[in-house]
Amino acid sequence: IFEKTRPGGQTQNYIVLHDSEDQAFDTGIKAIGEHGGRLIALENAEKRNFAGINIDPNRIFSETNEYYPVAQKILGLVEGSGPIISLHNNRHMETLRNYKNTKLFTAPGETTNNMVWIAGTAEQPDQNEVNYYISKGVNVAYEYVPPEGNDHSLSNWAVLHGRKYYNVETTAENNAAQQKYLTTVLDYKG
Repeated sequence: IFEKTRPGGQTQNYIVLHDSEDQAFDTGIKAIGEHGGRLIALENAEKRNFAGINIDPNRIFSETNEYYPVAQKILGLVEGSGPIISLHNNRHMETLRNYKNTKLFTAPGETTNNMVWIAGTAEQPDQNEVNYYISKGVNVAYEYVPPEGNDHSLSNWAVLHGRKYYNVETTAENNAAQQKYLTTVLDYKG
């Protein structure tokens, strides 16, 4: 597990769970350099899933998961009460139809391959927050996390433990989009 902290005006924790997503890592390094905070990245031989076992590291954040000790090590590095900002970029985006309890709000003219993923315990998102992102040309995916449900993801863990969570998800090799989306999250004052 890679960890780097920089003092600064902001206290968020940036997390990169997929070692194959180099742009996400680079975005995290740039963010802590400019704003401060902590970057936590899972090193995994440049692979998305755990090498040799095909387990997604973003599905180990539940005490019932056999790889939860790895999640505990990652979570043990999360500092303070600032938001957790997960950084992702993918070559082939999964469709949101594969995620139950998730709604997509799209900004005019914006590709649905880029989004800020927000999770919460309310069945509907904070409409003021959604409107803020849409007004900035940023798509929002809102995931409702019911108290009884848990898909073992970091977003579910964060929400069920009272933490603010964002996932900045963009297509690979679109650094401008990742920077735009992250800056928009950091500028949100809701």
